[in-house]
Amino acid sequence: LAVTTAGNNWQFTDAGTDSIARRYFAATSFKEPLSLSRYTYSDLRETANRADMIVVTPELLQAEANRFAEHKRNARGFDVKVVDIATIMDEFGWGLNDPTALRDFVAYAFHNWTKQPRFILLFGDGTYDYRNIGSAGTYNHILSFQTTENRELSNRNIESYFTYVSGDDRIMDLTIGRAPIQTEEEATRFVDKTIQYETNPEMGIWRNTMTMVADDEYVQNGTAKSIDFYLHTPQAEGIMENDIPEYIIPQKVYLMNYRAIRSSSVLGIRKPDAQNALIDAINVGSLIVNYVGHGNPTLWAHERIFVQNEDLSKIANGAKQAFFVAATCDFGRFDDPGRQSFTEELLFHENGGAIGILTASRVVYSNQNAQINSAFYRQLFLDEKNLTSVGEAVMLARLTLSSSSIVNDEKYTIIGDPSIILAAPGSIARVSSVNPDTLLSLNTTAITGDLFQNTGERIETPGQVDVLVYDNEREVTYTAEFNSSVRFSMPGNILFRGKGSVENGRFNTSFIVPKDLTYGGNNASVKIYGYGDDWEASGTIGNIPISSSSAVLQDAEGPEIEINFTGRESFSNGDPVPANAMISATLRDALSGINVTGEVGHKITLTVDNDTENQYDLTQDFVYFENDHLAGKVVAQLPELAVGFHQGELKAWDNSNNSAKLSFDFQITEAGELVLRDVLNYPNPFTDNTTFTFLLNADAEIDIAIYTVSGRKIRKMESMFGTAGYNEIFWDGLDEDGDRLGNGIYLYRIQAKAEIDGKTEKTEFIGKAAINY
Repeated sequence: LAVTTAGNNWQFTDAGTDSIARRYFAATSFKEPLSLSRYTYSDLRETANRADMIVVTPELLQAEANRFAEHKRNARGFDVKVVDIATIMDEFGWGLNDPTALRDFVAYAFHNWTKQPRFILLFGDGTYDYRNIGSAGTYNHILSFQTTENRELSNRNIESYFTYVSGDDRIMDLTIGRAPIQTEEEATRFVDKTIQYETNPEMGIWRNTMTMVADDEYVQNGTAKSIDFYLHTPQAEGIMENDIPEYIIPQKVYLMNYRAIRSSSVLGIRKPDAQNALIDAINVGSLIVNYVGHGNPTLWAHERIFVQNEDLSKIANGAKQAFFVAATCDFGRFDDPGRQSFTEELLFHENGGAIGILTASRVVYSNQNAQINSAFYRQLFLDEKNLTSVGEAVMLARLTLSSSSIVNDEKYTIIGDPSIILAAPGSIARVSSVNPDTLLSLNTTAITGDLFQNTGERIETPGQVDVLVYDNEREVTYTAEFNSSVRFSMPGNILFRGKGSVENGRFNTSFIVPKDLTYGGNNASVKIYGYGDDWEASGTIGNIPISSSSAVLQDAEGPEIEINFTGRESFSNGDPVPANAMISATLRDALSGINVTGEVGHKITLTVDNDTENQYDLTQDFVYFENDHLAGKVVAQLPELAVGFHQGELKAWDNSNNSAKLSFDFQITEAGELVLRDVLNYPNPFTDNTTFTFLLNADAEIDIAIYTVSGRKIRKMESMFGTAGYNEIFWDGLDEDGDRLGNGIYLYRIQAKAEIDGKTEKTEFIGKAAINY
């Protein structure tokens, strides 16, 4: 346009003859590009590309994304394509950071690549502040898609938006998950955990166990709310009864089943027993941990039963990583630039935590939560012995739900790898006989079974089975303070927890039925978990009747108890043990076997320093030895104790309800400290030879040197091995040349060296020995 100037005024004329709307801008100067270069396009639009999985990553995390992809190629046989998010923005977003550019790329790959992708993994964190208004782009590696609604119940981050690629609908066409990784350290941990879970699993009955956690009626300030009373626990119970296979071992942490504690020092109520039970269930190991109830990004339930800043440090499940499902508000709010949610910290927890989490990133409705929760399990266990991947289970679950729940469903996302297949056993353990077929108190019962591949072929290679025998399910009626009632079932007490060997696809085990059981019931059950080098199996049999009478067994003596600590050959009263020691006690009863029911008054308990108000229940830590129903071992972590001397008392019961207890003294040493004590030589004085005796709190390398009183070294004995506990080392009384020493006093120095908590610790003792011919 022609512009004329008159002083400070600029004028132009535009006839505006066409119908196109125009905007006019005035500027004194324009920015100039720093550089101009030709862009070389990547291969993203090559139709020859093949991918089961696409991993989208920023350049910062590229090395670990490539390591993840290589693992998937090797372990799962996947074709994997790792793609830089910056390349996607350049080639599908014209260089602008636009979430829709990511969806357009996924759509192109879905419709045009030779192999259609099934899984999308967003390998990096993202926030709702992708204009960098308040967070300066911190860790906004991969943009999330945010809706524009202002209402809390409508506003949402939609990860599944990136999978809406076929048709004008909001149906997922492939699966998606996000690992909200911020740093290279988190990326390494995430990849390490994935590799371990899929290639180096820790076998055990935890892979056959599900923990269901249900909220109760209490809300803010400890107020009981009737609508909540009829929601969470019935929803959880419905899932366990209708959607979970029978072979899965149920652990139920229903808040209604735990005592409420009110205190003037806290707002509302607390249920610490439920909190402890949940942490125990996680640490012992669960394939799945599912929560139904109220929550936010940092906790579950108004009673605070699972709290980020209290409980994260207590989680120590190691390789027994659970898949968490949290049907609650906000728990998966990964996109807050100001903090990491509990969900994110569970995924990246160094000592175990979660292998993945299905949860909501915004406020959600309870009834619709229950629907997607239930639908997820119906698809996950569609083939009970050939599980669906978690991502495909979510995608298929959403297809079965009403379109009226789409807003709620879109708030749910997988935090983690969507291609993970949970580590449930894939082969079949079939109980062929329970003999006799009715459980009779104090009678010996034999269980026989067979193991088959999922194809129906008998398993031929050896292995072992874990056998759990349960008493009748207990029907519980819970009455609220407003006099309404809810009924739910709880697993019966464990009557037997043992192991049996597998040979030629068959196992046999026996146990003595304890006195502590529900006489006359008809719903006892047996759960089997087994594994060998190339197989893993599970199975169950239920509806086993229990006699209303008892067999006659003459047993008036309690069990034998032998105390030790792990890592030691033996334990003597007063021995030093490290602060992180684990007690290892062998229990044996030649007539009745050991009572493991956990019945009130008949638990296996540890009392420390006569503090009977705070006994430690070790019942669930007892397991019978393989092919043995009379003896087994308790292995449990010592409670946190002050450094110094303590007294312990272990008490146990046999199945005839006779008790026994054993008291013992032990010394807790400083964490990381190597203790060498009670050093002496015997005999002293000696004539021909003597023996050095001493106690260690850890295995250590031992050096002994003998000196004259003037300090001249005359003998050395090096690089000997000392074990935790009591030790003896023989000295023949000769010097380095093999000559006998003269009468008199000699000095000896014993030095110990050990690796403790990653550090080399040393200690020594100097004593006197006398020779008298």
